[in-house]
Amino acid sequence: MQFVFVHGWGSDARMWDPLLAELDLPADIPCVRVNLGFAGTVTDSAKAIEQITAETVCVGHSLGVLWLLKHMQADVAGLISIAGFDRFEPEGGKPVLQQMSDGLERNMMAQMKAFWRTAKMPLTYAPEALNYSMLRDGLEHLQEWDARDVLTRFTSPQLALASRDDRIVSAAMTKAAWPEQMIRWIDTGGHMLPLTRPQWCAEQVRSFLHDL
Repeated sequence: MQFVFVHGWGSDARMWDPLLAELDLPADIPCVRVNLGFAGTVTDSAKAIEQITAETVCVGHSLGVLWLLKHMQADVAGLISIAGFDRFEPEGGKPVLQQMSDGLERNMMAQMKAFWRTAKMPLTYAPEALNYSMLRDGLEHLQEWDARDVLTRFTSPQLALASRDDRIVSAAMTKAAWPEQMIRWIDTGGHMLPLTRPQWCAEQVRSFLHDL
């Protein structure tokens, strides 16, 4: 077994630190953390995709789940979604994403701080750590990518973790993507559950892995 972790928009691979600390995976289990480049160094996506095999447990947060669904070449050992989806349909519709894109262009840090505040994200970044073009591209992916057909054909075991007070991914969006029996809810924690509720997330992940 091996793991591939992919973070969401507006963060980087460091967001997995608290969850991985709680999971305390054995040192001999390969663990790849893909960095999409919103902050920090971009991971070679092609190389990361090559490492996804039938023995891989894929763990994604938000846009990271959609990225995995768009790039996985075959079924895997398991897919764990944390505040994830197969198509981004925010309350207020797609214009919300255009407003965010316009906000990035006007004042990147003001837009990012607004997003982090809405997401209840305790991890933030200095302006020099952020990559404007990658953030803009990420918003375009959220507008354009649709993996509903991929998920329909997907036969691997799945787990979806979600918070009822998530202001980025609504309960309706979560229920539209995942069968109810695959969803595990927590009442509070916001959008950034790997950071705000790492112990709860780890408990759910361990239970899922036990049943594989």
